[in-house]
Amino acid sequence: MALHKDFPTDPHVILDPALRWFPADESLRDTGMERLMPPLVATLRRKVQEFRDGGYVGACPTSASLLRWWFEEPHLIEQAHGPSLPFQYFFAQREAIETIVYLHDVVGAKDKHDLMRFDSSGAVSSGMFDESWRRYVVKMATGAGKTKVLSLALALRNLSELAATKGLIEAFKKGVNELTISDKGDAEISSHIRLRNVRPFVVKEQAYVVAKRSLFNRIIGDSDFELEFAGWLDKTPDVQSFAKNYFAVNFRLDYVKDDGSLSNYYPDFIVKLTDGRIVIVETKGHADVDVEPKMRRLTQWCEDVNRVQGANKFDFVYVDQKSFEQYRPTLVQQLLTSFREFKQAKEGEIYEHSLVQVRLDVTADGYTIPKGTKGTIVDIYANGKAFAVEFPGIEPSPAVVTMSSDSVELVVESFQ
Repeated sequence: MALHKDFPTDPHVILDPALRWFPADESLRDTGMERLMPPLVATLRRKVQEFRDGGYVGACPTSASLLRWWFEEPHLIEQAHGPSLPFQYFFAQREAIETIVYLHDVVGAKDKHDLMRFDSSGAVSSGMFDESWRRYVVKMATGAGKTKVLSLALALRNLSELAATKGLIEAFKKGVNELTISDKGDAEISSHIRLRNVRPFVVKEQAYVVAKRSLFNRIIGDSDFELEFAGWLDKTPDVQSFAKNYFAVNFRLDYVKDDGSLSNYYPDFIVKLTDGRIVIVETKGHADVDVEPKMRRLTQWCEDVNRVQGANKFDFVYVDQKSFEQYRPTLVQQLLTSFREFKQAKEGEIYEHSLVQVRLDVTADGYTIPKGTKGTIVDIYANGKAFAVEFPGIEPSPAVVTMSSDSVELVVESFQ
């Protein structure tokens, strides 16, 4: 055997089935691979690839959740000395357990007759095998991690038992609550983000910024906008300190995705303001189909943690790149006041884009605005003590007038 010219050197990379087999004997290279490898392998590899690319459709919920947890979530291994290191399964290990799940959950292969459907060689038949019981054979090379695959298969089998699943869930809940959760009466939630206890960790090599107010020596961004926003936080007057929420920080919220599956959400930044408030910031430079369920979960978390403890006031803000670059705020408080997406307006409160009307005749900025004239809030000053209001029906246009908060009243809540 030989290696295909495009065969990757990284054992973690997902392999295309077309690159998996490459005979050293050039005279055999025109022969179909399905006739020169074990009879069921070629077709099964293609089917498992489709199963993986489709998001494990057809697998039972427990199997799908475990496959996503093992192979799609980041993992860190703490070292006795030195930084924590990332861990990732070899692709050979991943493909092996995926094949077992595919055959068991999706195909429902119960015997040799079910498995014969994947024969692409035409050289075998069910009569060649005496066994009538279910048997899946996964062949792996020496050093590919067969023991780990066996442990994953055992975990999959044990967690699929209903009683075992319930027992494990209760044990984990009890253990987690005892170790990391503050009980404040009617709720048990993790109310501390222990940034000072984060051990040194390794991050991938990519663009970064060095920020004086950051608790970590480097800010690694998942996007250019994250780096831009980190630089902005470092220069903003009402920021005391901030941190990028790296995986090693372990501040995560479980949430239900749009497809109904469970996942973990890691907000982007944790910001401490000069007045003591803690603001969780989620930045987005592009569309994210799961942003709504993530923000619903973050909203609930802030409400819960504020209800059960009073040491710190927590808030959150969602900052999209387009609005940030358009309006160029100079304070985090301006973000909290003006960037109201995914936040419910409290009755009577006025935010950016709120529709208001003038309470009395007002003369300001060269305009005379009659009582009852309706306009839109386009900016907020001094934490709501004054507003910039745009009046579309007043000439010369655009008529943007600065007015005190007692000069206007809310007509409807924000239409953002």
